[in-house]
Formats: sequence, structure tokens, C-alpha cells
Amino acid sequence: MEVQALVTAEVEGTVSNARLREVTTEHPADITKVLQGLVGKGLLGQRGQKRGAVYEASRGRAPATRAGVTPGANSSHSTAGDSSRVQVDSIHSDSIHSPEDSIHSEEDSIHFGSFPDAEVAELRRITLLAKLNRHLSAAETRRLILDVCKGRHLTGVQIGALLVRNPVGLRQRFLRPMVAAGLLRFKYPDEPNRPDQAYTAAGGAK
Repeated sequence: MEVQALVTAEVEGTVSNARLREVTTEHPADITKVLQGLVGKGLLGQRGQKRGAVYEASRGRAPATRAGVTPGANSSHSTAGDSSRVQVDSIHSDSIHSPEDSIHSEEDSIHFGSFPDAEVAELRRITLLAKLNRHLSAAETRRLILDVCKGRHLTGVQIGALLVRNPVGLRQRFLRPMVAAGLLRFKYPDEPNRPDQAYTAAGGAK
């Protein structure tokens, strides 16, 4: 859970006990212990106290930790804190931005060819947690789908690429049930089975 807390702080700017309860099944007391432990390790900074506390990613991490090495330390003196730091910093490593990385693959450029680069980058930012966590709850998955479909139409293939999920399973488990529930709308309501069917968030959907 340490890594998820750090990733959430990096992606969303802050993390809190309440936010982690939305994306994990951990007990609130255990979440507090993890957050306080990360503050003690210097990986998070705390604002506020008790239930109102929010945590920010520490900006004091040494650049060398991006390469997995803590300055002045050797392998025999590595700590659990260093391990968590390396895992989170690896999110920002050069490998994520390499041409062959799946996030920026040619296949993705085909999926999103009609969207401006800035909009695609924002969609990837919104769904970064799904790429890092293959075990999101159903509620969190629905929230991400609604977030990316607000104000735009996306096909099942495009949503699957963003969430790194099989588009066929995504349609069966989430997209069509969300249409039936009034959370999403078809782009082509008279042709629900057409291959290029796309989805948009219904007005007022949360």
C-alpha cells in the first residue's frame, strides 16, 4: 500500500486516508499507519491533523534515487524506505518515455489519432492509476471510465487502451451495464452493436 499511496500523491497532487479507502480495502487505522510511516521516511509531507490531514509527495528526494541508488549508500545498507522510493521514482524513469513503451506505442497513436496530443496526455494522466494497479475495484474502474468519457466520445478499444484492460471484457462488465444504468450514452444509440460504437458520460453523471 505504500507504493499506491505515493503514486496517488504523485498523480493527484495529494493523498489522504479517505482517498486511499476509495482505492483499497485496507482498514482506516492501517492506512493512517502507512501514511505516517511515509512521512517519517521523508517520502510524504503532511498538512493538517487527524481526519483533516492530507499528504503531499516530498520534493526533497535526491535525484540519484531515480536510478535506484541512494547517495552514500551501498546494497548492504538499503532500507525498505529506499525500496518504496525506487518503485515510485521508476514511474518517472526514462523508460516510460521511450519510443517502444506501450504507453506511447504506434498502436496507441492509431487509437487516438483523431485527438490532440494534449488531450491524449491528459487522458493518460487521468488513468495512470489503472496502468499501475491491475486490481482496481469496480467502483474505481467506473469512476475512471466516467472521467475519461466526460465531454467526449471514446470507443471501447480506446477506453481499454487507456485503462490497460481487454476491451471485450470492459464492454461486457462495465460499458454496456453503465449505458443500461444511464451513466453512459451510446454515440450511435440506434446501432448498439456497430464495431465503432463509442461512449460518452451522461449529463450529470458522477
